[in-house]
Amino acid sequence: MRPKNFRRLWGVLRRSQLILPKPVVLVLRKLVALTIAVSMAAAAVAQEESQTSLGERFSDEGIRLNMSMFDSYLANWDSKFEYNRWRPYTAIREAANDGNPATAPDSNWEPLRTTPPHPEYASAHSTVCGSSFEILKRTFGDQVSFTMETTTAPPEMPTRSFRSFSAAAAECADSRVRLGWHFRYATNGGLALGRAVA
Repeated sequence: MRPKNFRRLWGVLRRSQLILPKPVVLVLRKLVALTIAVSMAAAAVAQEESQTSLGERFSDEGIRLNMSMFDSYLANWDSKFEYNRWRPYTAIREAANDGNPATAPDSNWEPLRTTPPHPEYASAHSTVCGSSFEILKRTFGDQVSFTMETTTAPPEMPTRSFRSFSAAAAECADSRVRLGWHFRYATNGGLALGRAVA
């Protein structure tokens, strides 16, 4: 990671630990670890299926992959607190207070899983998937089919198959809308931000 960005990221993380409650910091650490693990697993699968050695095509790109993921988190957290948008959970339940007479609250609405306790825009998962899969696309080409095992998908979907890195990034973003964690504009914005960082 470039020293300037590393110092900036370290400052953001340090301040976050001072401002955010400890459970929030622990959740964020798990999200970062999960996203990195998924991206690195995809890289390993792509390397296996393309029949090239990591040394031949991925040594520099592995460094770029990790740099882009960390730079993506930095850019993403800047956007979250710059725009400070409501997530669907808040927007749906607090619709009476959104200044729009055409919306009505639904105090019983729940997402499929508990909503993370930080702002909506842009989706962090989409941002990091956008950047990491963009690096993988540049390294191996986009038309690499691969299958990954996952422990976070529903039990009936233990493996996920993709026809390309772009398709994997799109599904990554879509999963956040389907969970009820993000609006589509936040996942689209995250993908675009991640690709720009890469």
